[in-house]
Amino acid sequence: MKSLGLAFVVLSISSSLVNAGSASREQVDEEAITACRLVTSLVSPSILKSSAYFPAPDEVVAFLIQGMKPPPSMKNQLGAELCLYSLRTKSAHLAAWDVMANFKRAPTPMPSAKEF
Repeated sequence: MKSLGLAFVVLSISSSLVNAGSASREQVDEEAITACRLVTSLVSPSILKSSAYFPAPDEVVAFLIQGMKPPPSMKNQLGAELCLYSLRTKSAHLAAWDVMANFKRAPTPMPSAKEF
């Protein structure tokens, strides 16, 4: 009977720790999203996918943001930016994702697998 009570206590403590961990991750996501929205130049930015965490040594959270490009000359084109939020410095940095996604691969001197 004592072992059953002990097992119940251990399970309740571990479940509360799991819930605390997920709450802190949600909190970090909210901080990162807020920081990314402040830094982006896109109009009406929205988060496309869930976050990607990169642990030590850099401790970075990555988000993909989509919105309208701001200048009138862009004719309301959609734009995408990759936001990297540093957990250490609490700062967000952006990269133009649509430019990287459309980048054509440079030719390589190595033959393709079909040519072997």
